[in-house]
Amino acid sequence: VRTDDPCKVNYWNAASALFPYGNIAVFRCYDDSGYASVQASGFTQMSSKYAKENIVDISSDEASKVLNLRTVTFDYKNGQKNQVGFIAEEVLKILPNCVFLPDGYVEDANAHESKLPSIDYSKFVPYIVKEIQVLNDRITKLEENK
Repeated sequence: VRTDDPCKVNYWNAASALFPYGNIAVFRCYDDSGYASVQASGFTQMSSKYAKENIVDISSDEASKVLNLRTVTFDYKNGQKNQVGFIAEEVLKILPNCVFLPDGYVEDANAHESKLPSIDYSKFVPYIVKEIQVLNDRITKLEENK
């Protein structure tokens, strides 16, 4: 993080029971925007089978929900222009586990940005992969029936 950046970063070794999997970086913006640009060579999420339980395959019906998402281009009102993505409130109705709702969330056009929902785009990947697998199976069966 640049020293002239209004967003500061705090690091700590999170060896506690709350975060048993390593170091955590917490970004806090002091300009009240609620946003911070983060650059890294990569981001990872805990995914070991040893950290999970109740593991169930995503159904093809569940995966096909990604086809109902509306993709949009947009400009942030207080920031970057020419962006692509989704609308969090719309995604919430289709794939709610891909949306983060902050404490005190109430759908309100006048809410402070820190109270608005956000999307965890990484959570789309399993749905997309499953949908690709389903479509690949369909293509294979069609080719076999030629």
